[in-house]
Amino acid sequence: FGPLSGASVNLARTFGPDVVLTFAGSSANWTQFAVYLVGPVLGGLVAAYLSDWIGKTIGGTREDSETAVSAG
Repeated sequence: FGPLSGASVNLARTFGPDVVLTFAGSSANWTQFAVYLVGPVLGGLVAAYLSDWIGKTIGGTREDSETAVSAG
């Protein structure tokens, strides 16, 4: 992405130069920095929810499997 648009995928690669630009008196676009923070947090929350939902839907609950074993 870098050669085409100047974007970086790594948070440190984005944050470091922006901090240096800010202290050097130049302007950095800090509004775009939120994408590097909000995206991974939302993705992690969605992944945790889906993991829990899939575990309950496909695997059942632990109590269900214990009941099936003791009833057998």
